[in-house]
Amino acid sequence: MSLSEPPRYPFVRVPVVAADVHDISAELFELGASGVEERDDTTMDRAGEGVELIAHFPDEPLARAAIEALAPRLVGELDFIVGDDWRDRWKEFFKPARVGERFLVRPPWEPVEPRDGDRVITIDPGQAFGTGTHETTRLVMREVERIACAGEVLDVGCGSGILGIAARLCGATRVVGVDVDPIAARTTLENADVNGVSIEASTTDVADVPGTFDLVLANIRRPILVPMADALKARCRGHLVLSGLLVEERDEVRACFDARFTFDREGIDGDWLSLTYRALGKDR
Repeated sequence: MSLSEPPRYPFVRVPVVAADVHDISAELFELGASGVEERDDTTMDRAGEGVELIAHFPDEPLARAAIEALAPRLVGELDFIVGDDWRDRWKEFFKPARVGERFLVRPPWEPVEPRDGDRVITIDPGQAFGTGTHETTRLVMREVERIACAGEVLDVGCGSGILGIAARLCGATRVVGVDVDPIAARTTLENADVNGVSIEASTTDVADVPGTFDLVLANIRRPILVPMADALKARCRGHLVLSGLLVEERDEVRACFDARFTFDREGIDGDWLSLTYRALGKDR
């Protein structure tokens, strides 16, 4: 490339069904992606069904290797962004949004005018999941607001830290966040600091987290969530909120968790489902 030619940044387009977004996103990170965007008919130029993942890679050979690793299950298409304006392009799609009755979620670059009583959460997700715009995140935030736990909270799969921050703003005295991704743990700590709250975040396995909690949050896809049932039971002395679930997965997940907890209620947002439980013997 000559000095006059603009830089070219490789990315891979991967069409997926909505149910596979979390799992395929995680796989793309494992294959070397430096960032993964999720685009649907509200953010793509064309209307249509399904979701398109945009995985950015540091170089072309790594991007091509990822395409080969995904085949033949998924068809990845290599493309390039020319120039440096791409770095902030995704920010166009992250706007302030109200969640529940009082949460107002904003990115750092967007000013807001909160109403009296609003709980403003400033989130820069970086490469972590959780801007408050996804249905699964909204479902959990509504439950956090409803339960208003004044005790200790465990956020399993903490992502950007948005749920733990919401819990602290609702009165939680302590929040512990865990995630398999060290980037998520670091992002949670950074966002907590920006919002003036404290969260303990790490890559500790949920089974190794000491103690029990008044509220346990798990916004995680079904294939990862279901095997965690016993570990979540061991950590929960109060309420458990599950999300990251499709409505069609309700029966399978309830069959697993109903035996370990007392079912309380469910929430639905589009195709997505949340389930709220209480520890056995715990009153409402």
